[in-house]
Amino acid sequence: RTETWADLQGLVVEGARDVDVLKRRVAQEVDERRSRDENLEAMCAFIARLEGDFEAASARNRARRASTEESPALIAEVGFTSLDAYCERLSSHIGSLHASLQEHVEDMNLVREEHRQFFTTVSAKLVDMEALNDSLDDRVSRL
Repeated sequence: RTETWADLQGLVVEGARDVDVLKRRVAQEVDERRSRDENLEAMCAFIARLEGDFEAASARNRARRASTEESPALIAEVGFTSLDAYCERLSSHIGSLHASLQEHVEDMNLVREEHRQFFTTVSAKLVDMEALNDSLDDRVSRL
């Protein structure tokens, strides 16, 4: 098949346009995934605050128990047994929530790594495509 000068120039222009379109798509996807990563970081910060709040609440609860155990009148007044059961149930729910959020963070970290590898590969392919396009452009200009 014989290609004309115009055909070759058209292929080079088309290749450059394809590379530009792919670059824009990759940039858009990188921005979207960066936004997701920022949301994940916010969720991690929330989990850390939740853990801190839970630890502080647990410490207050332990202190309350210690002071309550010393006062039989207070035990009778506030119904320590029901308060204790409520605190245990709340502690269990917070622990379950923490475990669930921690699993989600671990999953998101795996996804983040997959995204990083994907974009590294795509970026390398785009560099290869640009080099190929530049090479074609050089060949066409020499013809």
